[in-house]
Amino acid sequence: MKEKFCECAGAGSETFAALLDDTAAAFFGGLSRLADDKLELLVEGGKWQGCWSQNYFGMCCATPLLSGKLLDYHENTLEAFFDLQGDGRRTDMKGFTAPEGALPEYLALWNGFPEPRYKNDESSGLAAEFDFWVEGSAASVISLCDLLLDRRDREKTARYLPGIEKALQWLLSRKDPRTGLLRVGPAGTLIERAYGATFRREGVADPGLPAGCAVNTIRALRLAAELELMTGREEPAARYRNEAAALTQALELLVEEDSYLINYLDADGLRHGVLGAERFSYFEGTANTDGAAWGILSPGRARRILVKLKNLSPTPLAVSVWPVHDDAHYSYQKNDPAYGGAGSHWNGAAWFSSQARYLLGLLRYGFFEEAQAVGKAMLAVHDTGTMRDVMDDYGRRAPGGNNPEKSGTFYIDGFGAFAGLLRGLFEAEYLASAIALAPHLPENITSYVQRVPFFWGGKRIFPRVTGSGSEVRGIRVNGKPCAPERREGRFLFDWDKLPETAEIEFLRETPQA
Repeated sequence: MKEKFCECAGAGSETFAALLDDTAAAFFGGLSRLADDKLELLVEGGKWQGCWSQNYFGMCCATPLLSGKLLDYHENTLEAFFDLQGDGRRTDMKGFTAPEGALPEYLALWNGFPEPRYKNDESSGLAAEFDFWVEGSAASVISLCDLLLDRRDREKTARYLPGIEKALQWLLSRKDPRTGLLRVGPAGTLIERAYGATFRREGVADPGLPAGCAVNTIRALRLAAELELMTGREEPAARYRNEAAALTQALELLVEEDSYLINYLDADGLRHGVLGAERFSYFEGTANTDGAAWGILSPGRARRILVKLKNLSPTPLAVSVWPVHDDAHYSYQKNDPAYGGAGSHWNGAAWFSSQARYLLGLLRYGFFEEAQAVGKAMLAVHDTGTMRDVMDDYGRRAPGGNNPEKSGTFYIDGFGAFAGLLRGLFEAEYLASAIALAPHLPENITSYVQRVPFFWGGKRIFPRVTGSGSEVRGIRVNGKPCAPERREGRFLFDWDKLPETAEIEFLRETPQA
């Protein structure tokens, strides 16, 4: 990208603007290398011939930034997971038949077309013991709903809404009648085999009640409700909102000391992921990162989580766990050397897909220095000329010989992190009939003008901020005063009222006549 992403003024503005310009240049300049022009998809990259929903999850942050071919490929990639959704009959590459509604963990592309894999690590030979891809299915619903709300294409929405509804029905069928949380077996969460559920003996486990599955299902239900409203379907929208509210209330069972989410509650009532406990003493990064990113937790809890992540992580990057999982599935380090030991993979690495959502939370709650530090750390990785999916050793080094890759390789995960920084500046949350925006810039920035738009359907939105401080005192759209609805700290701009090209100016001081 040759043009500047933004122009800034105020204390520290040169450093801030340079970070955003460099991030935008890395994102727009490098994402095309992950475009498969034959299949018209975005792929993982490197030695991996396919696309993993967990690795791709961070790319949900990219939707408002994309246009043209890259948006089409992004859309095609998300839709491919739904085109191969479980229907109770279709078998995957290893012979597993997913229940109706379940979505693939992985799309293999080595035969020249997408083929599904419905469980994590099917090549381990132990996948019969694993659950289907529960939390990843919620992640795929989140990403596609966000994309369809952006596109506002009713024909396309009508095509994929039934699949979204089937996925949500399958997720809600997991509800535990006693707690209202989702029952999930081993390897059914985004942390894969690092989630062992309730261990009984080798080959036998009962489900647990993981926080991450609840968090991302809540987010999926909320977005699906907006999508239903966009198509005029009020009954399913109300039902999804009620289900999201009930699951949010049930999530209280997994809150520890009003401070953070534990990893999960097992079938025996034991709490996994409680810092300082005799057993299962660790902090689970992924579920807590997402809880803060999506605004599901109270602002106070979200801020306490972000402070804890910052204090536990030895680098600016959020770690997947601290210090290690002592309850991972017994097969965690068997058959796959990439899993390594402490500090590797889901046992302490810093996943770039997770940094995308981490950045959304940091910016939403005013952790500007920390967000800039994450952005600089990601650029430092990018500038080495190789960008994998993780940094091992709690974010301190690139993956080593236990998971080799060619120099000069770039994976999709880091581009999601770049997008998280750029989208998180204003949130750009798509709703049924509006876009929600809120400026999240350091208070000492006195002027911000974004030169690259957020896209919404056929409209282009150029945010700008005038004045310092934390409070928005006024808003102008194309120079004219505007008074949009304010909800939960965000401003809602209606589709019907917003011009095709809209410069939305947030005034952080009293507007001058």
